[in-house]
Formats: sequence, C-alpha cells, structure tokens
Amino acid sequence: MNSEHPRASARIESIDHLRVYAALTVLFGHSIHALCETRAFHGTEVGFYRQGVGPMVFLAIAGFVAMHGTREEFGMPGAGRRYLTKRLVRIVPLYWLFTTLFVVVAWLAPSMIDHGGIAPAHALGSYVFWPVPRPGDGRIRPLLNPGWVLVYIVWFHAWFALCMSMERKKGIAICLTLLFALAGLGAFVQLDGAASYFASRHFAVIGIGLLSVFACDRMASRISLSMPTSLVLTAALFVASWTWGSSEGDVPAIVCAIGIVLVASRTRGFAKGSALAVAWGALARASYSIYLSQAFSLAGFAYAADRLGLFVALPFWIALVLTMVVGLACGVACHRVVEEPMQRALRLGLERVRGASSGSVSRTRA
Repeated sequence: MNSEHPRASARIESIDHLRVYAALTVLFGHSIHALCETRAFHGTEVGFYRQGVGPMVFLAIAGFVAMHGTREEFGMPGAGRRYLTKRLVRIVPLYWLFTTLFVVVAWLAPSMIDHGGIAPAHALGSYVFWPVPRPGDGRIRPLLNPGWVLVYIVWFHAWFALCMSMERKKGIAICLTLLFALAGLGAFVQLDGAASYFASRHFAVIGIGLLSVFACDRMASRISLSMPTSLVLTAALFVASWTWGSSEGDVPAIVCAIGIVLVASRTRGFAKGSALAVAWGALARASYSIYLSQAFSLAGFAYAADRLGLFVALPFWIALVLTMVVGLACGVACHRVVEEPMQRALRLGLERVRGASSGSVSRTRA
C-alpha cells in the first residue's frame, strides 16, 4: 500500500466508504419524498423507511475527521485558526451558493417552495448558521433544508478550534464535555426555539464520532474487513434503520452511526484502479455536492418527468432508482464543474494572503 502508514491508509478508505453510505441514504429518502410529490406517485407510502440515519453518519464523520486530522496540532500557535479556516472554506462557499440559488428560485417560482415565503430574519440566520423558525411551518430549519446538519457541524468546528488552543487531553476533554452536556440538557430539560434546537442529541453523535478515533486505533491491529464484507454489514445497519424509531437522531440512529464508524474502521478498499474503486472514489469526493445539490436535482427531475408523463408506465421502485441515478450524476457534475474549481481558487487565494502576510512580517522584522 504505498509508503503511508497502513492504519492511516485504511482509515481514509473507511471515511470514503462512510461518505458514500451517508450520501446514498440521504439521497434515498429525499428521492422518495420527491416522487411522492408528483401526480403519478402522490400518496405512495414507504412505511418501513425512517430518515435521519444518513445525516447522523455525516455528523459522526465530522467528529472523526476533526480528531483524526489534528492529533499533533493541539496547543500549537494558530492551530485553531488554521483548522477553522480550512473547515469553513470547505463547507461555506458551496452552501452559500445553493442557499442563494434557493432564494432565486423562491423569488422566480414561489410555488416550487414547500414551506411558504422567505422572511429576512430566517434568510440571514440561514447564511450565518443560526437557527431561526422557518416561515410557514415554524420548524427550525435553514432555507436549504439539508443545511440543518451544517448548523451543528459549523458550531462544532468553532468549539473544536477553540479547544485546539489548549493541551491535547484538556482540549479534547472540554470539547467532549460540552457536546455531551448539550445532549444531556436537551434530553432532560424542556426548552423551546433555538435553545431546544442546539440542546439535542445531535451533538452527542459528533462526540461519538470523535471518540471513535480511539476505538478505531485499538481495532485497527485486530480487525480487517474486505470492502464487500464491510458493505454487507453497513447494508444490514441501513436495513435496521428502516424499522428503528423516527427521523433525525433518536437513540437507535446514534447506535447505528456508532456501528457504521466501527464497522468501517479497518476496511480494505476495492482493487486499485478497478471500475468500482474509481466510481466509489468519485462518489466519495462528490458526497458534499450530492448532499447539497439534491434539493434541486431531485425535485427538478421529478417535476419534469411527471409533467412529461415519464412516470405513468413506471413502477415506483424503477422511478426511485432512476431518480437516485439522476441525483448522483448531478452531484458528481456539480463537484467537478463547481465545487472543485471553487475550492482550488479559494485555496490559492488563501495561500497568496498568507504569503503576503509572511512577507510583510519579514520586512517589518528586518
């Protein structure tokens, strides 16, 4: 396996595995919703499926990656600032782009929006990752509905960055205490509005993802799974999630997220260069674009196909697969055409700013 440490290499493959899993489960649920909004499949019920597990995995991944990628940086000057800048550059631009696209669609075609119009306070809260009740139904959700996961992730990254200014053990302990204290507050104290939104078990899932780094370290030397075996086990957890609880983060979903992280902690990837490896890698890299773009790709495809009568002769499950394929294709295209060039430009800009700043400091000292 190259010169990389075997555990580090396996860990990267497992995170790719989890990203694809999470993107597919979210896409599955949202595709069902998009189809059930059409005339051809209106009223169709898929009662065995419970949404929420895919977002839980994304939350667990956030904790895992934060801990795994910063082991040696705690306590170093500027470590928290560098970490937070890197994470915000990765998360914010594409989210802002799709949020702005949502605003444009709501302005040009308000009938396409499910939950009423746009209120200025709600729109501002959506851009700055602050929970504000949504007009129409009062739920605390951003304009771009999938963005609710990012609210938790961005706040976590901010807290984690602050903790990175401390000695490693102390910083991790304080970060975990805050995450689980918020989860406990939400479980035992009756709160309303934004306080209730923040005090939820979702932060506990991030904490579990963070802690799973240590569990994976212990497992890595003892357990090694082939990719097919890992996929079968992950699929079993997905099937289990169909019958466990309700949406968005009850205890079984958290347990499922833990299981997925641990199952994939020592996964050997597909054969290098094989078609499956290439396809899996493309989906993993595009997982964020898939997650954000599906609000438009799925609804747009389902609406157009329904109006053209393409769903009339199709069974629901065939239409579902077709819709998911379109969502995946649009997500990968978005990653290649929009996200990658945007990230390259932003990284180059940051490097130039840092270079200019370093040069200025050097001249001042001289």
